[in-house]
Amino acid sequence: MRIGHMVAASTAAAALVLGPALPASADGSRAVAGSVKDSKAKVVVYEQPLFKGRHATLTRRDRGLGGQGWCPGSAKNVGRYTALFFTEPNYGGARLDLEPGDRAAHLNGRFCASLLFR
Repeated sequence: MRIGHMVAASTAAAALVLGPALPASADGSRAVAGSVKDSKAKVVVYEQPLFKGRHATLTRRDRGLGGQGWCPGSAKNVGRYTALFFTEPNYGGARLDLEPGDRAAHLNGRFCASLLFR
């Protein structure tokens, strides 16, 4: 079930499904791990459109982002590399490129299968 559908159905239901899937930094606090702080590849993904709800900072590529049980509703590229979101696992299907400093307020539940930095 995609995030957009869960949020529309019930915010409480989304929190139950997303809670264990999001990293510890997803509670809105700043991550303290050195790899996240010093990484040049960094994208912040939010559970809801318009950069709302809980969020996570991703600094590594992920072939199966959608397999984690959630799909980002919006994203901000705060790193120095382009973040590439794909509609299919293993970097396949349609692609959305977020250049450094770019934002995507509505991912529409499509670009959540894999993530690559270039």
